[in-house]
Amino acid sequence: MLPEKQTKNLIAHYQKALLIKPENPTIFYKIGKQYQYVAEFNRAFDYYLKAIQSNPNCHLYYDDLKKVLFFSNIFNQSIEPDHLQLGIDLLKQTIKNQLSFLFAQYLLGNLLSQQGKVKEAITCYKTFSYQQILASHPELAKQHWNSQKSRKPDFIICGLPRCGTTSIYGYLTSHPQVLTAVEKEINFFSHFFDRGLDYYYAHFPAIQDNNYLTGEATPSYLFCGNPQQIFQFFPNIKLIFLLRNPVDRAISSFYLINRLGIGQNSLEQTFKFSIERLEERPDFDSLSVKNKKFSKDSLLEQISLIHTIPSVYIYFIKKWMNVFPKEQLLILKSEDFYSNPSSTMKQVHRFLNLPDYQLTEYRNYNQGSYHSVPDVLRYQLAEFFQPYNRELEDYLGRKFNWE
Repeated sequence: MLPEKQTKNLIAHYQKALLIKPENPTIFYKIGKQYQYVAEFNRAFDYYLKAIQSNPNCHLYYDDLKKVLFFSNIFNQSIEPDHLQLGIDLLKQTIKNQLSFLFAQYLLGNLLSQQGKVKEAITCYKTFSYQQILASHPELAKQHWNSQKSRKPDFIICGLPRCGTTSIYGYLTSHPQVLTAVEKEINFFSHFFDRGLDYYYAHFPAIQDNNYLTGEATPSYLFCGNPQQIFQFFPNIKLIFLLRNPVDRAISSFYLINRLGIGQNSLEQTFKFSIERLEERPDFDSLSVKNKKFSKDSLLEQISLIHTIPSVYIYFIKKWMNVFPKEQLLILKSEDFYSNPSSTMKQVHRFLNLPDYQLTEYRNYNQGSYHSVPDVLRYQLAEFFQPYNRELEDYLGRKFNWE
């Protein structure tokens, strides 16, 4: 992680630049990035809004506004009411001026939800969803859309981050009989359950035709979601899990957070802390952050644990298999999916009772890259995960052969 002093110096530098170029959107955006890096999400939100005010046509600013709003939610840093209202006003103006920019409609729903105006947010999501299906399935949208009836999901891809969930959801929603949700990751059962089921249903296309399936992919559900809660509302839903070599998943998670612009300790410090903490006190439920307030130090610790804890698959898989019948769960090995996506998708289609549908190209979504990792660190991680991997293999009666 960059020293906080260095980050403050960068912010001061950009503030001086604003004296020369007042209202410069790029400088506002860079200041927002620095505040995001040190987890001051409210200030980051404010500067992203300033960037949008100065240049409402740069869609990149809206995307980062969405990210920082999400981070503020999961780490319980409230966005100031005045900033929220300004964001809502700006987005309404953007929608008026840029009719084809549908993402603004979705983002407006997020801000209204944050403001507590869930009914207004639901209208935004339904509008976005209709336009989305109108583009992908025009005749279906025109003939079978019924906004008065809720559509429940038929499947959920529940886990895990950095295991190929974005790719598999992209391939699955390319099937002509699968309709995409408003957003791949709805996070309802991990962070937004208090917004109500109508909020959740509004994220799915209101198509009343049983020949079509719809669903979402929130990979944090495996370790943050409540399987009993999901079973209560959707006892027959199909659930898909992707499990990757836990060492590779943990390392990839670290670099994902880097790319998302959140500061961390070094790679070695991060995993040294998490391994020592979990060996001393293996609290695998410690990632539940709802209603917790974080200091900067405790936030760093939480981010360190979020790379390691989800890779202890056996602890969470047991919870899900104790609730759902095993025929409703499809557990896939990520390495098999990466090496032969067409074969894996045949499994997925069969599991969902869909006719097989092969793509001409299986492009890699959300691909990450990072520098080589020290062998010593890989060995330490492999040694930590080894007993949990063996327990998983014994429990499921299958070999994953993760070394």
